[in-house]
Amino acid sequence: MKAKLFFCEAGLALLDENNEPIASARFQDDLYRKYKSLTVGLPVEELDMILGEATRRNVEELQVPYPELAAMAEEKGLRVVARPEEREALEGVKDTIMVKAGLAYSMEEVLDIIREVSIKEGEERIREAAAHPDLQIVQSINAVDELDKISNIMATRVREWYGLHFPELDGLVQDPMAYCRIVQDLGLRQNFTSERLAATGFSEAKVNAIVEASSRSKGGELREEDVEALQLLAREAVSTGKLRDRMLRHVERNMAKLCPNLTAMAGAGIGARLIARAGSLKRLSEMPASTVQVLGAEKALFRALRTGGRPPKHGIIFQHPLVHSAPLWQRGKIARLLGSKLALAARTDYHSGKLNRALLDKMNEKIEEIRRKYPEPRPGRAREGPKKTFEKGRGAFGRRKGFGGRGMDEGRSGRRR
Repeated sequence: MKAKLFFCEAGLALLDENNEPIASARFQDDLYRKYKSLTVGLPVEELDMILGEATRRNVEELQVPYPELAAMAEEKGLRVVARPEEREALEGVKDTIMVKAGLAYSMEEVLDIIREVSIKEGEERIREAAAHPDLQIVQSINAVDELDKISNIMATRVREWYGLHFPELDGLVQDPMAYCRIVQDLGLRQNFTSERLAATGFSEAKVNAIVEASSRSKGGELREEDVEALQLLAREAVSTGKLRDRMLRHVERNMAKLCPNLTAMAGAGIGARLIARAGSLKRLSEMPASTVQVLGAEKALFRALRTGGRPPKHGIIFQHPLVHSAPLWQRGKIARLLGSKLALAARTDYHSGKLNRALLDKMNEKIEEIRRKYPEPRPGRAREGPKKTFEKGRGAFGRRKGFGGRGMDEGRSGRRR
């Protein structure tokens, strides 16, 4: 006799040629675990039971619509015929077969079983997705950018506040964190001595310049409570800056493990920001090179599409030294090349995760070729700036002049007031 193997969330069954149940084996416990095991080709005791029943009934040909179960059925010595085309037909009458085979006692129970298994499958997929390393990288690089913004805001406030007391220091110390460390450690300008400033790591010439400026400063005096508050703010700015540096090192370690090719080409920071902008490494690997090139410049791109202006040549990748340090007439070509190579690197990282030095070598060769081929700008293009475009019927800011495209001083009738 011939039979079909039926598989669902509640168990398994043998069906005749008319899809009528011959035998069944209901999952006794943990429906989702057993259902999931069978979907990935792992045996469960109920499958052994139903295949043993097929052997006892002398089934000459077992039709199996599920490829993941066919190999396990063949191991039991049964003659298996794969029929994947029948899977969809069985899915259409699954609820009826489940009730007839005794895998469920009513249609309501069928729905309850399917709902329970579907919910658990969704929860497992969410857990797997949330634990993926590239999502950890997304959160880490976002934290780096936020901490960077916070520390810069606090450092700016320290500089402006302390500038009331020692305005000359602003021009002598450019580094925000170094400025905050001076305020944190020394406080009032009267405490600026050569010995104490030397401990902060400045050169002798810089120390002498700061000491001289402090002695003839035209800034006002600060009260003790103001100095304490200012030093507390400076301390928080320095602490936030250090935390930002630690988070960046964390990003660099994870990027080196997960995305070695992106890291080698663009650096950990740019690579992580590309992943964050795309949403995940998988999404980035599926993007075309032209999208990777302008990723992060979406506003400029849509503005160009809306107004007919020039589209942006680069987005996040502008931070790459090869792009922002290149001459203006080479930037577009280098950005296009870098976008294509980064798209390829993302695909390589997603599918293999192994470093391919050939990608980096080829990119460097192409960069040198661009530099040799275009050493000078084309005539008339050296100082060309962005082209201003005006849509017909619109003003310089993309808004219509008035009602129905008429002038601002015209009424609805079109006559001047």
